[in-house]
Amino acid sequence: MSDTTLVDSTTKTDAEYELEFQLLMQEINHIEKMMLSDRADIDRLRAESSVITAHTDVILDQLEAQLNRLQRKI
Repeated sequence: MSDTTLVDSTTKTDAEYELEFQLLMQEINHIEKMMLSDRADIDRLRAESSVITAHTDVILDQLEAQLNRLQRKI
């Protein structure tokens, strides 16, 4: 069986490493901004959901009260 290990025979200069580092940092910053935006969307949707749930509870309470009134009349 032959040795299939590959060795990168090209050496990188400090400038090449710096460029790769800068590109990675840009990507990290972009991902972080997307995460913050997603978090804001999630928080907004949770707040909207809470408002909708509260509104639904009010409507259900009103319907239950109306049903009780109708049952008492019958």
